[in-house]
Amino acid sequence: MKYISTLLIVLFAGQVSAYQAYIDNENAFRIYENGNNFWIDDLAENERYLISHANGSYLPTRYTSLSRKGESSVKIQIPSSRDNINNSSYSYNRSEIVLGNALPLEQEHWVKFSVFLQSQFPDPDDWFCFFQVWQKDAGNPLLGLFLTTEGRLKVNIKNNDYPSGAGLDLYTDQNQIHKGKWIDFVIGFRGSLDTDGHLKIWRKLSTSACYESIVDVDNINIGKTYLPSTNEIAQELEVYPKFGIYRGGSDLNHQMWFDEIKYNETGPLFYNTPPLCP
Repeated sequence: MKYISTLLIVLFAGQVSAYQAYIDNENAFRIYENGNNFWIDDLAENERYLISHANGSYLPTRYTSLSRKGESSVKIQIPSSRDNINNSSYSYNRSEIVLGNALPLEQEHWVKFSVFLQSQFPDPDDWFCFFQVWQKDAGNPLLGLFLTTEGRLKVNIKNNDYPSGAGLDLYTDQNQIHKGKWIDFVIGFRGSLDTDGHLKIWRKLSTSACYESIVDVDNINIGKTYLPSTNEIAQELEVYPKFGIYRGGSDLNHQMWFDEIKYNETGPLFYNTPPLCP
């Protein structure tokens, strides 16, 4: 068993009935290797886990020179992913913090996190996702925050009408994403294989006191009907959020920082309705 001490995570579930998680990067717990995944020791029996997942050795690490709050954040970095041996394939395309394990699709989910891109962050040269909600065994993220090759924020979902590939874009910013400042996101959604799901996304700079609403959609199908090979139909209704870099093959070096990651099923860890700018 190999121990690693680079990622600092706090997980709160304890006596509460709803699943809650909080990653502030200020308090460390052991991480142990299990195949290609790195699992955080659970703090109580039967709790869900936090997983650090990456191709190769580019795992999320603690970073003490930059933070949204406190003294440290999580740094995600992936260099050029082109294979140095044959120069024709890509071997590194992801480094992520995976939150939870088998969260129900058709319930309320609330996520809050902050992300930082340096001023010299290069615009992606292929598809690039920095937050996603993965539907277990369905083969695609059902919700993703992407950066376009022009450096613009894009919100994309997958559902039964748009099950794979390009999916359905709900929002594309007209301007490039802010660099050199922390950006705060609040996301509330309910998945649905019918048309009673919803998605709400707010965004603000850390220097602002109020949020901008960028997505507010009700009565929508978010999620896909999928029958896994194990015939365990319930698996299609399980999701988990991921924070980090998930991208296509790239010759670029990408770095991002994440801090103040919070998840709750009902929202009291943060704003149920964030203060909006007038």
